[in-house]
Amino acid sequence: MEKKKISEKTAYCRMARICSMKECCEHDIRIKIRRYNIEEDEAEDRIIALLKKGKYIDDKRFIESFVHDKFRFNKWGKAKIEAALWNKHISAELIKSAFDDIPNDKWSQSLMPLLTNKLKSISSQSEMETKTKLLRFAAGRGYGYEESLKCIEELMRNMKK
Repeated sequence: MEKKKISEKTAYCRMARICSMKECCEHDIRIKIRRYNIEEDEAEDRIIALLKKGKYIDDKRFIESFVHDKFRFNKWGKAKIEAALWNKHISAELIKSAFDDIPNDKWSQSLMPLLTNKLKSISSQSEMETKTKLLRFAAGRGYGYEESLKCIEELMRNMKK
């Protein structure tokens, strides 16, 4: 069964409603527009242009919100956030500036409680195996090797005391 065609105006109204409820990037909106069976091929670009003009879509604002939320609530590291932004087709310049608002020491401060909780659930035969498991866990969360190792060393020192 073929989908019913909708007008450009209807698609714009639906996208404006979505964008008014949450931050969206251009790529997300393009995907949503393509799901509709719009009458004209060029309508997608016109809808995006109208949404940008009306300040419904702003990739810079989206990035700020995305980075803040993923760092604060999901406890993601830089690498994981960067990969998620690449998947949303965000430009390299915008991604590069995305992390300026969060100081480097905040990343380590957010990693330490994650490692402490993970350490409680790890069963291992040696200290090296524990470190390896913690490093893998931190890498999966998007944290860099050096900062992860530094936090793990500090955690292990505190554990021996």
